[in-house]
Amino acid sequence: MVDAGQVEKAFSVFEDGKKIYKDLMMSIMIDGLGRARKFEEAMNLLKEMKNRGIQPDVVVFNSLIARLCKGGEGEEALDLYQNMASYGCKPNRITRDILNTS
Repeated sequence: MVDAGQVEKAFSVFEDGKKIYKDLMMSIMIDGLGRARKFEEAMNLLKEMKNRGIQPDVVVFNSLIARLCKGGEGEEALDLYQNMASYGCKPNRITRDILNTS
């Protein structure tokens, strides 16, 4: 839905699903927002996960870091990489590869 420009509808579905599958729905939405280059919204959602005590995994970070790099937001990607530990997540080889190839 986000890819098709239906961001508001995506958020509506997201809110419904979030009640049942909080971590999965938030992770999917972060990825979709990243693909749509809605980086501010994706970062806000990542912060919301942290505030709710939902720990994003390395796949969520890798996806968002890759999207930031592809979107010309290398500094933001590096900042997110450096702050992964504050979310309780450690970068892996793939995370480093994303940054090294960007």
